[in-house]
Amino acid sequence: MVVKQDGKQFFICAHTDIGGKSNNEDRFNFEAVLVNNEPALMAAVYDGHGGYQAAEFACQKLFAEVKRQIESIQTTCCIKTAIKAAFVNLHLEMMINELGTALFYNSFG
Repeated sequence: MVVKQDGKQFFICAHTDIGGKSNNEDRFNFEAVLVNNEPALMAAVYDGHGGYQAAEFACQKLFAEVKRQIESIQTTCCIKTAIKAAFVNLHLEMMINELGTALFYNSFG
């Protein structure tokens, strides 16, 4: 990925290795964003830890949730708070999804 900032180009790359597993459980993403009209880069690596589902869930949703939290706060001093809030919200959403799936399969499966 090439990120441009203040007329400069920055090249960002990532590598992942499946190790001894049959498929890759890790995920990563990068995105150039504006925070308070200043260019910034969001980058994340998600480790599967025995399954790809949590890594995939976070990869698909984390950046949108961080951006939503940043927009609601609107100050650069609180970006750390926005990131923490995004993690908490996604963790709760994932737990609710897992609980709903478990309840469904226990009731009907």
